[in-house]
Amino acid sequence: MDKVVKDATAPVGGQQRDGIGLIAIDSPPVDALGHGARAALGAALNQAVADGRVETVVLRAADRTFPAGADIREFGKPVPLLARPTESGGGFGDFEMLAL
Repeated sequence: MDKVVKDATAPVGGQQRDGIGLIAIDSPPVDALGHGARAALGAALNQAVADGRVETVVLRAADRTFPAGADIREFGKPVPLLARPTESGGGFGDFEMLAL
C-alpha cells in the first residue's frame, strides 16, 4: 500500500505506516463521494486488503471536510459500472475495479 492511488476526477491517496493503512479522500470543495471518488476509494481499500502489512485502515479527509455523501452534481446521471465480480465467486474482495 506504499503506492498512492489516485483517480483524475477525485483523488484518493493511500499509504501504510506501522500496520495502519491511511486513506485520504481529496475531492474539493466538500469531498463529496462521486463516481470517481468511490472507484478510487474502492481501489485503495482493495490495495490495503492485499497488503499483508496492513492490520487497520483509517479513512480521513485530506482537507477539513469529511465526505458527507454523494456528489449532487451526479444526480440524475447514469451510474458507470465501477466493479464486477471476478471469476472466483462472490466472497468479500472478489471484485475487480473497472476504469471509468
